[in-house]
Amino acid sequence: MPLQRCTSNTRPGWRWGATGKCYTYTAGSSDAEAKRRAVLQGVAMGESSATTNAVIAAEYFIQEASRRYAKKAEAAMQKEFVRHLTKVLNAVDADVAKALRSGAIDMNDIRRSDQAVRNAFGLSKAEFNRAYRNFTLKAGSMGRDAAIRDFKLGLDFGDLNPHTQGLLEKHAIKACERTMERMTGNVMSTLKTSYDNGDSYYMMRSAISQDFTNMKGYELDRIARTETHSATQQGNNLACGEAGVEYTQWITTGDTRVRHPEMHGQIVRQEGLFTHPIEGWTMLYPGDDSSGADPDAFINCRCFQVPFWMPAGMTAPNMPYFYEEDLVEAPPPTSQH
Repeated sequence: MPLQRCTSNTRPGWRWGATGKCYTYTAGSSDAEAKRRAVLQGVAMGESSATTNAVIAAEYFIQEASRRYAKKAEAAMQKEFVRHLTKVLNAVDADVAKALRSGAIDMNDIRRSDQAVRNAFGLSKAEFNRAYRNFTLKAGSMGRDAAIRDFKLGLDFGDLNPHTQGLLEKHAIKACERTMERMTGNVMSTLKTSYDNGDSYYMMRSAISQDFTNMKGYELDRIARTETHSATQQGNNLACGEAGVEYTQWITTGDTRVRHPEMHGQIVRQEGLFTHPIEGWTMLYPGDDSSGADPDAFINCRCFQVPFWMPAGMTAPNMPYFYEEDLVEAPPPTSQH
């Protein structure tokens, strides 16, 4: 008799079994407390396993106290990441200005100008890579340690093993290349618009300067938020894999800013792909950019994953992804003679 979704006075909720009380929550907000109370009702009825109660309690804890702590830690890391990337972009801005003054950027020759802009970014590529690598490893380690602590995974805190470090570094390289390509495109687009408008050198330089100002503002904040959270969730995912967790569950933040409420509560095998049931994109973990998801799906993602411990007497359906209401009763054990 597992958890079931219910409705009371038009409000969504959770109950234990078909006859349990429906504990409601406000649509679009977190359902963790309603779910926790429903499971506790099952415990009182003697029908809910301690394991099921533990995972719901863990989810509730993570969505409240631990999430607040993690959010502060991520925010501090994001600010530091932005400071480092700002220094790198200052150097790129100066190199682009130098190329503009020298005539290396000449919009009568688009190919030559594109190469000059790429060269300007290329001079700082090592610094870009270093910043991405360092902060990805820090965020990944933070996510791994948080998973070990919050989910009681029984792993040692501290240094990343070579496999985990290698995957995080691969993530950093891909993210850095994507960012540099987008920024190069931004500058080229600004130059072309300025040229098409017949701007003077000074107007063109002013437009480029404004472009870098914009990149060093909101765009760097967005990059830092996205990459830091993605790396912490990758560290979380890798820790679950190390610990032998069989299933993981997608959890949204439960507020009105959630973009994909359909994902809340989705369960997959630990190395399986979470799949949006409508849009069809897939991710290994919230914020994953390696599985073909559109950038709009993982940029500014705030969701997270938790281990899902299978309730006693239940088993997963034959589906690539599922929700708790899809669980089926496990077949009785075969008697041994």
